[in-house]
Amino acid sequence: FVERYKNSLPLGYPKYTKRILIVEDQAIERRLYERALSSLPGTDLESCADGLEAVLAMGRRLPDLILLDILIPGIDGIALLKKIRDEVETKHIRVIVVTGKILSKEEESFVREHANQYIRKPVTVADLRAAVCDKLDLSLQSAAS
Repeated sequence: FVERYKNSLPLGYPKYTKRILIVEDQAIERRLYERALSSLPGTDLESCADGLEAVLAMGRRLPDLILLDILIPGIDGIALLKKIRDEVETKHIRVIVVTGKILSKEEESFVREHANQYIRKPVTVADLRAAVCDKLDLSLQSAAS
């Protein structure tokens, strides 16, 4: 479009928006994550309260990163992570598991092997933003402004 119509994008306009999908059933935590991440430049957020909603959201548009709780209704986080890693179309998606659940040894081993990062709740806003910026190759300095 830009080349065809010899038009340029406004200064500072992101060329590609990185999509973050938040999968968290607790409304308070979901809103906290949304507020913490909404100011990251060049990102677009979508939130889901359960695993089935997350699958439908991924069907509409694949995210670049998923913040995934383990204890969610419908398809639980472990099953969703397995599904993400088993599918050719989704196995490249970066996944940060953020959970307060005490995982069994098998679950923890699976999460550590298949997620890009594993964070135990409670998580601070600073730690959450740093993890997301790291996985999406965003600068924390530009994210702070």
